[in-house]
Amino acid sequence: MKTIFTYGMLAIALLAGSGRLQAQVNGTAAKAIASTVEKPVYYYIESAADGTVNMGANAGKDYRGNLLYVPNSTDGVNIKHDKLETITAVPLTIDHAIWQMIIVNDSVKLKNKATGLYMKDARFARTASATRFTAFPLNTAAPLQYSLKTSDQASPGVAWNSAANGNYIDRWGSTAPFSQVAWYFIVAPGSEANYAELYPAAVKVDLNAKITSTQAMLTTTAVGDQPGKFTEAARTALQSAIDAAQSVHDNAASGAAEFEAAIENLNTAVQTYLGSCVKPAISDETTTKWYFLQGTRPANSYMTSTGSKAPILGRTVVPDDTQLWKFVANTKGTANGIALVNKATGEYLSANTPFNTAISSVDTMPSNNLRFIVSDIYTNKTARFWIENVTGSTPVFRLHAGNSNVLNWNGNAYDNSSWLILDYSFALKTFLSESLAKADDLLNKVSEGIVYTAENRTALGNAKSAAQTVYDNAASTDQQLIDAKAALDAAIGSHIATATVNPEKLLSENPGNYRWYRIKSTATHAYAKDKVISMGTRLTGAKFTFEAAVADDDKQLFRVELTDDKSKVKNIINKSAGHFMAPNGAISDTAFVANDFAVLKLTDGRSVNIKPTDVNALHAQESGAHMVNWAGDAGSASAWMFEFVVETPKVVTSTGATDASYRVVVRDRVISVEGADRFEVYSLTGQRLAHNVVLPAGVYIVKAPQFTVKVLVR
Repeated sequence: MKTIFTYGMLAIALLAGSGRLQAQVNGTAAKAIASTVEKPVYYYIESAADGTVNMGANAGKDYRGNLLYVPNSTDGVNIKHDKLETITAVPLTIDHAIWQMIIVNDSVKLKNKATGLYMKDARFARTASATRFTAFPLNTAAPLQYSLKTSDQASPGVAWNSAANGNYIDRWGSTAPFSQVAWYFIVAPGSEANYAELYPAAVKVDLNAKITSTQAMLTTTAVGDQPGKFTEAARTALQSAIDAAQSVHDNAASGAAEFEAAIENLNTAVQTYLGSCVKPAISDETTTKWYFLQGTRPANSYMTSTGSKAPILGRTVVPDDTQLWKFVANTKGTANGIALVNKATGEYLSANTPFNTAISSVDTMPSNNLRFIVSDIYTNKTARFWIENVTGSTPVFRLHAGNSNVLNWNGNAYDNSSWLILDYSFALKTFLSESLAKADDLLNKVSEGIVYTAENRTALGNAKSAAQTVYDNAASTDQQLIDAKAALDAAIGSHIATATVNPEKLLSENPGNYRWYRIKSTATHAYAKDKVISMGTRLTGAKFTFEAAVADDDKQLFRVELTDDKSKVKNIINKSAGHFMAPNGAISDTAFVANDFAVLKLTDGRSVNIKPTDVNALHAQESGAHMVNWAGDAGSASAWMFEFVVETPKVVTSTGATDASYRVVVRDRVISVEGADRFEVYSLTGQRLAHNVVLPAGVYIVKAPQFTVKVLVR
C-alpha cells in the first residue's frame, strides 16, 4: 500500500485543532487513509462546522451531522451536503453519501460509492467520471478535521447554503477547525475490519512524514537573538526528538501505538521549539525598541505610515521613521495583548478595522488586542510572524499585505499574512547587504543580451567596494549604514539606466557555430526560482515545462534565430529535438512565421521579458508546471535570464569518416557542402530534394562523389 503523496494532488489537508474534540453525529472521526484493492474502506464525510467560526464577514453555520453526497449520477453534477435522513428521503441510496479514497497510478482520488464519480478540482466540487488530480493527507494533531481541495485550488471546499442551490459546496480561503471548511472522515459500517488492518502502515507513513517536516523546520531556521531566531538549547532538543522518532520508525517491532506516541512526542517537541522562538520586545517607559515589518505583497515591501489617520501601505524600504514600529502593551483591551505604534506619527495601527478593509492609523489605542504567532514560513532562516487578535478579542483580525494597502484579512493565514520583524539597527545592515547582493548580481549574473559597457561596470564596482567597506566595519554607525545604502542604490539605478538589450549578442561571433542557453527563471517565487525551461518528457503540442537545471541535458538548452534586422528573436529552438517555442509556450515542430519575440529589459537590469508579438510574455505557471502568457516585471515568473552553456558547430555528419577537405553545413535548416562541386540531398524514404531550400526538422542523406553521410537538421 502506498499512502505518501507529493503536493500537486487533491489535498485532504488535516486541520490543526483547538483541543476540543467534538462528538460526531454519524460515527467516530477517523484518520483518512486510502483503500487497497484487497481491503476497500468507505467513509461518511461529515461537516465539523458547529456555528462558532465565521467565514470572513459571514456568520458561522452549524452543519453538524451534514454529509457530503452526490445528488445524481450526471457527470459534472454539483456535490451537496445534508443530513443522512434527508439524503435518503430524496430518494437516494445511502451509498450516495459514502466515499472511498483510492489510489490510481500513485495518485489518490475521492470516489463516490453510488455513482462512481470523483470529486473534481472545480468550484462547487463538481464531480467527474475521470480526473487527473490526486490527494495527500497532512498529518497533525487531533481533532481529526480535514479540508478538501485539489492542487489547482488555492482554497478548500466550504459548506454553503443558498435558496437557489440548496446546500452546496463552494470554496473559501480558510483552514479554521470547526468552520465550514472542516470535515470529519467517519468509517462507514462494514469497513471497520479493513480499516483496522490498514491503519498501522498508514500511521507509520504519517510518522515518516512528521520526521521529514520536523527536520525541514530545523534546517530552515537558525540560532540567534533576533526576532524569528531560536535558542541553541531548543534546536538541540528538537534534533534529539527527531532522532528518537526515527528510532521508533526503524524498529521492526514498533506498531501503531508506538508510531502514534512518536508522532505525539514530535508534535510536543515542535510546539516547545516554536515557543522558544525569539519574539519582538515590548516597549515600555524604560526601553524602546523599533522594528521594520516586512510583508510579502509586494515582495519585500515594508509597512509604512502615510501620515496621521491615513492609510498604512506596503512600500519598498526607505528607510525612515514612517517605516518604524514599536510594540506596546495594550492597556485598553479586555485581555493581555499588544498594540503597534508608528515612530513618525506616534499613532496606533487600527486593530479595530473590519474584515477585508484597508487599515489606517488612529490617535487612540484600539480596544482590540493583538498577539504574535510564530509561523512556519521562513525568510533567510528566520521565522515570520502572524499578527492577529488575542482569542476573545473583537473584531477578528489578522494583519495582511494586500498589494499596496495593509488590510485586515482573517481568511487564510498563508495568504500574504506573515511578517518578518527586523530590529532597526540589525535591519539597516540587512538592507545594505541586500543592496550589495543586487550590485553583485548586476556585475556577475546578467542575462546574455543585456549590454553594459566597461565604464558602467567600473563605476558600479567602485560604488560596491565603498559600501562593502562600511558593511564590514563593525564600528559603522546607523547613519553610515543608511548613507552607504543610499549611495549604492543610486549607483545601481544609474547603472541599470545605461543598459541596452542587443539580441545579436545571443548569436555566436563564429557564423559556423550555434550558441546554446538555459533560459532560467529569476522569479522570487519558490516554485519557479532558478528553474529552467525544458522539454522534460513532453511531446509536440504540449507546453514546455520548467525544472531544476541538469548538466548536459539537451532538453534544457535553446538557441535563437533573429529577425532580418536583428532587433528581435525570430525563433527559439530546443536542442534535443529541434522543436520551436510557440507564442503560447507550446512545443511545435514548425516555426511561427507571423511571430517574433521581443527581448525586453526589466527593472532589475539583469533579467528580461520574452514577449511574443500578439500575447503577453512567457511565464512559468505553478499550476500545471508549464509555460503560459502573463505580463510581469523583475522577480515575477515572467522574468528570465539567458544563461550561456555551450557553443557547438552547425555541421552535423555521420559517424563514418569523410575527407577532411569536405564540410557538411546546416545553416537555418538549409544543407550545403563546402568543398564539393556537386552533391544531392535525399529524405530517408529516398525522395530527392532540391538544394538551397529550408527543410523540416529531421534526418537526411547527403551524397557526393567522395562520400555519403546522414545529416540531422534541427
